Amino acid sequence: MTYLLKLSIATVLSFGAMQSFQWWRAVDCNDCALKYGFPFAFRQTEGYATGPRFLWAGLAGDLAIALAVAAAFMWAVRVIRSKKSK
Repeated sequence: MTYLLKLSIATVLSFGAMQSFQWWRAVDCNDCALKYGFPFAFRQTEGYATGPRFLWAGLAGDLAIALAVAAAFMWAVRVIRSKKSK
């Protein structure tokens, strides 16, 4: 596989792993406007006084962090493999 394909797969997996944290959060009221996304919120549900909205800055932040985590993981794998081959 090429490096770009491996990086994109690792990015998707890290983004999915970070977003899975929202399912472990308990809902504390019936009509709260909940924010989804980790570490930055990228979606807000409809509440009593607010409407649903999509937060583009949060999505950009989440994707940037997922890309950085994937790049760091790929770099670590490359370093470990180069040390084993010596």
